[in-house]
Amino acid sequence: MLRYRQVEQQADVMQLMFSDFSRIDVNKLFSEIRNIELENALYERLAKVVDIHGAVDAFSLWLSQEVPHDALGIRDELSGKWHFVCSHHGSEQSHLIDTAKAIVERNRQRGGFKIETIKTSMGVIKLIVLRKRELFSADELGIIERGVKILTNTLERVFYFEILYRQSRMDALTGLANRRVFEEKIEELMTSSSRYGFPISLAILDLDNFKEINDSLGHDEGDRILKKVAVVFQDMIRASDLVARLGGDEFAILLPNTGLEEAKILVERIINAVNKLDIETPFGKKLGVSVGVSQWDGKLGKEAWIKLTDDLLYAAKRAGRNCYFTL
Repeated sequence: MLRYRQVEQQADVMQLMFSDFSRIDVNKLFSEIRNIELENALYERLAKVVDIHGAVDAFSLWLSQEVPHDALGIRDELSGKWHFVCSHHGSEQSHLIDTAKAIVERNRQRGGFKIETIKTSMGVIKLIVLRKRELFSADELGIIERGVKILTNTLERVFYFEILYRQSRMDALTGLANRRVFEEKIEELMTSSSRYGFPISLAILDLDNFKEINDSLGHDEGDRILKKVAVVFQDMIRASDLVARLGGDEFAILLPNTGLEEAKILVERIINAVNKLDIETPFGKKLGVSVGVSQWDGKLGKEAWIKLTDDLLYAAKRAGRNCYFTL
């Protein structure tokens, strides 16, 4: 009798199991498995990413397997910088990128697109996926949305790394490049100049009478003046030039594709611009700038060229300050 009841109970359990299985939506189950596989593939791609360009590229490659698209872009709302991946080239690429920007920035709607607003601790990021002709289906939009949730963590990481990287290469007070960047850039330019034959000039600048201001009015006032002077220097140069703070009140300007005569014209303008700030010390002396400027001869090593230009700076100091000295 007992054994009969056990067999009966087992039969009930089997019936229940088959009954539950019959209620499972197999298509939905396979769809969920596919989604998990897709998400895992994206995690694997993004795990290797170390910068924003890599993140955009990895996300676009992953997405293209399920959602064909012509362009994908990310805009950092704090800096306004765009990062794009586009499957086209030349004028077509330029047109697609301009279209994507217009959709996000001016709300102009063309073709199929999907915009996602991603909130991170580093600020708000706008992501756009653009397809020229065909609208995205509901399933495709769902894939984009699920992918963006995974992408958000990666963007947090790479933006944080980017901030740390920028800080390591930036003078904290003035926002100019620091000595490390200057050292890297001068080596890079000397190598390129040797190969392609274009001229490079270097100016090293030191503020006149700055120590009196710093000592008498305090470091806060000194810092304010350094920042003001840094803006003057930055406003005077081209996008291809580099101005760096070497330390204290000493700065350097690297001028690619610039001969000595052109460099002297720039230096004169900088000296006049600093004079126009009309900053005086408590002892009646005026803030100025002395400059050493030279063109690389193609033979000197980096350290020797920097020392030569530095010596020219101190020759300008000895010549009466607020002037430049050259060979």
